Amino acid sequence: MCGIFGSLNIGIADQADEVFKGLFHRGPDEQGFVIKDNLELYHTRLAIQDLSKSGQQPMFHQHLSIVFNGEIYNHLELREKYNLYSESNSDTKTLLLLYELLGISMLEELDGMFAFALYDQRQHQLILARDRAGKKPLYVYNKGNALAFSSELNVLSQLFAPEVNYSSLAAYLYLGYHYRKATPYQGVTELQNGHYLKIDTQTTEQTLVKWFDIGACYLNKNKLSYADTLQELDARLQLVVKRRIETSDRDVGSFLSGGIDSGLITAIAAAHTHELKTFTVRVEGAYDESLFAEK
Repeated sequence: MCGIFGSLNIGIADQADEVFKGLFHRGPDEQGFVIKDNLELYHTRLAIQDLSKSGQQPMFHQHLSIVFNGEIYNHLELREKYNLYSESNSDTKTLLLLYELLGISMLEELDGMFAFALYDQRQHQLILARDRAGKKPLYVYNKGNALAFSSELNVLSQLFAPEVNYSSLAAYLYLGYHYRKATPYQGVTELQNGHYLKIDTQTTEQTLVKWFDIGACYLNKNKLSYADTLQELDARLQLVVKRRIETSDRDVGSFLSGGIDSGLITAIAAAHTHELKTFTVRVEGAYDESLFAEK
């Protein structure tokens, strides 16, 4: 987990300490920022891949700059597929190389969880993007020709003091969640999952694009037999767990309850590493599953 922040047409440099303070819990290992034209990019890093200085952010490649939060589990496979080379084994570097080759269509190739801001200085274009499921957060503040974005809603609140959106709060209390892009503040929205926002940094014109539609996943008309379905499910489970283990440069752990799902994932993970650590929570009463987890 890392933290990202950026501002367009708003000078934040004299408040950089406030930005880093608000993002510190997301990335305590390193802090960095850069000013490019009328854009400022900030990053706090939790180092998981490429623990060397080569993994520091913001990261650059020719006319491209990026701040990235998340993990791309298939990035090494993508390097091999597209013959991409870098001395750094960071997935962030892979994104820069892949964008240079494919443009924003690279999103279709990614297996992972992510939120990032990528600046193309040559095209004067800023892209904010979020993964298919929206596992990594990204909030956007708009006021006039100024824009800011952050992994943390509180950072935007502290810096810009937006007014409370009472209708949004009322909907939250009724529904129990914020609907789609709504937030508790006026002028602040959440970039929805499976979307990217393209911003012209000269005109501030914005284009929102839905790049992933989960509904389309249900339109697959290929009918597999029961046996083939089980085989396909097993193959996919093996692959996704293997990718998550192999891309980490840190120790790998698993939350293990007494249930089938965590037990299955832990068993698959154990087949790919001899140093798997498991974590189980004990509670008093009938809901304690620690005895099953021990087995």
